[in-house]
Amino acid sequence: MSIPTESLPPQSSTPPAADLRSGTNGAGTLPSPTASGENADIAPLGAPALVLAVMLIGAGFAALLEVRSWSREYGWLVYVAYFLYMSLAGSLSVWGFRLTRSSRVSTPPVIRNRTSPANTGGRSRSRTAPRKQRDLRAPLRAAG
Repeated sequence: MSIPTESLPPQSSTPPAADLRSGTNGAGTLPSPTASGENADIAPLGAPALVLAVMLIGAGFAALLEVRSWSREYGWLVYVAYFLYMSLAGSLSVWGFRLTRSSRVSTPPVIRNRTSPANTGGRSRSRTAPRKQRDLRAPLRAAG
């Protein structure tokens, strides 16, 4: 009586088919997201997260008085749960703080009008020449 054995499937010398869902755009890999645009979608959540985190930390400190009596009744896992609770509340506060700090849009510098009295010393006209209008059809005329 012979014992059947499993045989390995025959190996092919052709490469496996490329996955059509791969992360390429035809010219290599897809560009990575920029650091400034990563949090643009979730930036409005920074302030509510920070407020919620402060409330959770306050409730954690208020419960600190009862943790010792709860640990006598229920065991040492109360300390573990309290530590995890406070860790998550602290992490939420750090995340909210970072979002609120990074979502502040820097205001562009104030550019005064050149004809304002602050820049002209009381003169009403600017000494700069008027801007020359650029002809947008000039490259088309030169090409054709």
